[in-house]
Amino acid sequence: MSIHEPIIIRKMNHKALSGFGYNNAFVYFAKFFNFIPLSSKPFFFVSDGFFEDLSPEEQLFLIGHELVHAKHRHLLYDQFIFLLIFLILLFFAFLQVGRFINYLVRIYSFKNYEKYLAIVLYILVFVSLNLCIKVTFCCYRKQQEWQADQESLALLKSYNGGIKFFERCVREYRQDWHSGGIFVDHPSNYERRMYCLTAQQNESLNKSIG
Repeated sequence: MSIHEPIIIRKMNHKALSGFGYNNAFVYFAKFFNFIPLSSKPFFFVSDGFFEDLSPEEQLFLIGHELVHAKHRHLLYDQFIFLLIFLILLFFAFLQVGRFINYLVRIYSFKNYEKYLAIVLYILVFVSLNLCIKVTFCCYRKQQEWQADQESLALLKSYNGGIKFFERCVREYRQDWHSGGIFVDHPSNYERRMYCLTAQQNESLNKSIG
């Protein structure tokens, strides 16, 4: 997979298990307050149930998926960059709000309500900008998850494991086939299973042609 550095493997603690589940794995980079990168060395965390319950094919798919994250340094700088963009945009937005308030006071004589108007506008700007950044970040993360799936399928031919894992997610873990919303940062289980099936069919077609 063109990874030329060691990856430290660790067992999930209780906090990680509550967030990622008993049958899962994830790649993590050390960060200060979970935003500022401290090292580019990837840590690969596995749960107790990863080797106990998942089949070797499912393990292969998940390992390949997470190693793609490690290879491309997904989420190493992303959160820090988005936070920095948010703070810069917030600074310039607050400057414009101040000018807008001065304009309203000068034109419409809102001087008696200047303080309350400023509070309301600052809150609206903060909330709106925060929502826009979160939606953008979720779309960006969804693209990264799609990329990790696709490279795992292409490099390791792990489509059988992907199909079994996403069916397990719905059957045993009570997840929905379709997960929608503006704050969803992963493709749905249905979508991921479908492109695993497509990759499997393409592989079978290529073998039959060859």
